[in-house]
Order: sequence, then structure tokens, then C-alpha cells
Amino acid sequence: METWRSFELVGMESGRQSREHPSESPSGKTVLTGPTQSISACLLSTMTSAVCTQYALDLGRLCHDLKNTQEDMKNFQDKVTGTLVKLEGILGYLTELVARLETRIHNVEQRLRVEEDKGTARSKVLSFLLPRENDLRKRCTIMENMFFKKWTWLEEMVQKWTKDWRSPAQLQFAIRERGNRSLALELGSEDQTSTGSYEGLGWE
Repeated sequence: METWRSFELVGMESGRQSREHPSESPSGKTVLTGPTQSISACLLSTMTSAVCTQYALDLGRLCHDLKNTQEDMKNFQDKVTGTLVKLEGILGYLTELVARLETRIHNVEQRLRVEEDKGTARSKVLSFLLPRENDLRKRCTIMENMFFKKWTWLEEMVQKWTKDWRSPAQLQFAIRERGNRSLALELGSEDQTSTGSYEGLGWE
């Protein structure tokens, strides 16, 4: 900026001098004299040097900005790369987890199928056994009724027998009579067999 200001000051001074001492050629045109020509040359060189200096400064700033931008881009790229690496790791972990869950789901499905097969078999067995259970219950009720009837009949008979019981002496007498009768019957049968044998032999 200082070079541009000095360039403007030099231009203003040269303009004033050219106005104060104008030189004219024989043809009527103004011609620059020696000092004015040197001033213009100096002004041109100053202008070119200022422009070059300004361009150099702008180029330096641009290079600096470009370097900063490159560093920022590199840092951003490093961050993005690190983030991508982390995401790849997380993705791998999630893939393994999904594979494990799929295997567990497959095992659970197999177990469910086995349990379903067992359930169908059990339902078939139950459908076969339930009618038999009902039949057995009916038979049990019939047997219980028969048992109760027999039990009541036995109770009645026991009560009747207890009423008809005799004294011990009468029982002994009845037993002796029955024993004597049985002996008499046996002896009679033996006598008949012996007489028959004697008659067959011709003995009297």
C-alpha cells in the first residue's frame, strides 16, 4: 500500500511540473524535456517495481493461504480416514454380531421345530389315550357299583349269620352228630362192598 501511495505522489508531482513548464515542438506538439522524461522513466520503473512487489506479496499470501488450506485438507483427510477406520471396525463387529444372532436364531428355529414335532406326537398320543381313559373311568364306576352291591350283600349275610349263631355246646353237639353220620355212612358203604365181594366168591 505504501508503494502505491508513493507512486501516486510521484505522479502528482510530475503532473504539476509538466503543467508549469510545458514544452512545444516546432510542429505545435508538446515534447517531454530531459527532466520530465527522466521523471516518467523513474515513475515507470517505480510503478513496475510496485506492481511486482504487490504481485509478489499477493503471491506470498496466496502461497501461505494455499499451504494453510493444504494443511487443513490434510488434517480433515486424516480425521476422515480415522473415522472411516473406526466405522470399518464397528461394521466388522456388527457383522460378527449379526452372524452370531443368525446362528442363534437358526438354533432356536430348529428347537422350535423339534418341540412342534414333539407337541404333534403328544397330541396324537393324547387323542388316542383320552377315549381309553373315559372307557376306563366308566368301567371303574361300574366295578365300584358292583363292589358296593357285593359289599352290602355280604354285610346282610354276615348280619344274618350272626343272628343264627348257636352256643358253643350246641355247635359241638351238631359237629358230633355230623361226624357220626359221616362215619355211619362210610361204614355202611364198606359193609355193602364186603357183602358184594363175598357173594361173588360164593361164600355165605
